[in-house]
Amino acid sequence: MFFPEYERNLALELVQRIGSDATTSANMSYFQSQLEQVQNENPILFDADAYFAEAMQSKDVVLGFSFRSNEGVRKGVLPKPIFTVDESDNEAISLAEAQGFTGNVDTLQNSASGGGFFDTTPDVYGIIRSYIMIQQYRNRIYPSLALDMARLYNFEENFSAVIEGDSGGNFRELVGISMGNTVIPTNPNGEVRIPYIGAQGSFPYISATDVMNDTLTPVQAVYPGVEIHANVLNAILSSAPLITIDADASKDASALGNMMSVLDEAKQTPVPSRPDWVQAAIFAAIAVIGAGLAVIYPYLGPALLAISSLTFMIGMTAMNFYLWSRYNLDFPLVILILLILLIAVVNMTYGFLKEGLNKKLIKGMFAQYVPPAHIDAMLNDPDKYHFSGESKELSEGQRRTDSHL
Repeated sequence: MFFPEYERNLALELVQRIGSDATTSANMSYFQSQLEQVQNENPILFDADAYFAEAMQSKDVVLGFSFRSNEGVRKGVLPKPIFTVDESDNEAISLAEAQGFTGNVDTLQNSASGGGFFDTTPDVYGIIRSYIMIQQYRNRIYPSLALDMARLYNFEENFSAVIEGDSGGNFRELVGISMGNTVIPTNPNGEVRIPYIGAQGSFPYISATDVMNDTLTPVQAVYPGVEIHANVLNAILSSAPLITIDADASKDASALGNMMSVLDEAKQTPVPSRPDWVQAAIFAAIAVIGAGLAVIYPYLGPALLAISSLTFMIGMTAMNFYLWSRYNLDFPLVILILLILLIAVVNMTYGFLKEGLNKKLIKGMFAQYVPPAHIDAMLNDPDKYHFSGESKELSEGQRRTDSHL
């Protein structure tokens, strides 16, 4: 909800209308003077915006607003930005720059404690998985509704962009937002993965009517967008400052322990993140899993191959959920699942083709010498037949004859 238009002041409109008509003004001069006196003595009596603004000054209120892609839409005013973009960081920050906005009237925005945009964008499947944490308008950076509420709650005013590059200082890009001692990891577009704590309705809804009547009864969820901001705000408020591990510590014998310490601290980040080393980890996992399955799968039968593939995929999915819930790591899973599935399909296809070729070869070799029924028995149970020689006693009578001689 935002307030881009001024509320009508009916008393002021009536005074102006009376004054614009000489006949009416003469007949209603007393009434006009009384209205003007009330306006002068208590200007907020008929001014709803002024009354609302006065009420907000005694509370911590963050008003919402919306950015627009059309530069022709500019209503109301914008709140103060959380920081501005320096020229040195202008190329590194690749945020989608807004062209217009629909904000609140100055009377209300100036009386509020802050303001944040509440725009959300679904992905190609119509699901809102990501949340825009900051957005740029001209060279100023504005916070989302959740981020500005967290700013107000934590009494934090020190915001800056976290920009990183390669070892040579090149390819610099946005990797997060610093809010005091808390670092909120983002992608280069200033987006984070939404850490949903549950299904719709995980946060209680309060009816405005019940607030006015002082009953405060939760009602049915009718606008899930509110919960998107609530989930992100909950994650920020539940976070703890990041602890940076000394890079030299990874050179000693306890490198694995230090890596696990980094993962333990990663779970303290407000939102699930995808660190820059994840891509290298994916390539390493592809190489290890691909090479291992390529060696093992050719020796497995179809049933065992299918069972092992399903087990591997379930295990990878479980590990992904564990990394997400335990360490707040957004580790890509689809490519590993597809890799396991692809290797399994290739090996199954190769096994069926090889089995068909072997059957055709056996029929070609024995069709002229062995009855068809024997060939079918060989194909149905190939383990009972082999190409090595075998010595057997075939006749009892022959054995007795040889003994008598």
